[in-house]
Amino acid sequence: CVGGYAVLISILGFGLVGFRDPNGIRPLVLGKRIAEDGRVEYAMASESVALDLIGFERIRDVQPGEGIAITAEGELFERQCSEPGTFAPCIFEYVYFARPDSMMDNISVHKARMRMGIKLAEKILRTWPDHDIDVVIPIPDTSRDAALEIASVLGVKYREIRPDGTVAGGPFTYLFPLLSHPSAGRATLGVTRGNCSIDGEHFTDAWF
Repeated sequence: CVGGYAVLISILGFGLVGFRDPNGIRPLVLGKRIAEDGRVEYAMASESVALDLIGFERIRDVQPGEGIAITAEGELFERQCSEPGTFAPCIFEYVYFARPDSMMDNISVHKARMRMGIKLAEKILRTWPDHDIDVVIPIPDTSRDAALEIASVLGVKYREIRPDGTVAGGPFTYLFPLLSHPSAGRATLGVTRGNCSIDGEHFTDAWF
């Protein structure tokens, strides 16, 4: 099969089987915990935070092209089922999809987003040293980590214009923090129609 995938299959009478695409595009992690009777229990999930929430310790990432079987008795079987290709994890996991408290391929999603913000801010300073950016706004919510670092490096204000998770009338359109200033006008803001904003946070001189 060609493409990106991470698959978990529950097989009646056997247990759980999981496998990951040969390029490691989609994430998959393996965890374990010690049951009250002393038995070792295993679990797999697309994000480590899912294991954290149910008391499992993250052991490692399932390798690209690897298959893992966990029997109903708790036995663990690991096998490289396909020759690994070029390692190419999906950047959208780190930018948008994953929770910030997840670890994927031994990389902290939170720290990855912070580094993205720093790199973007440094590029802005190199290419636009006399920028007139006044405020950094995170849209969507997953860009907060990056937005905070951009504001810090640029030495400008950080502001929220939407209540957390409030969306009406359609999905988000932005994957990166929005940089703007009072004179930019409503049209350049370009927030998806239907997003609610916080009353009082408007593009006027009074905002700052």
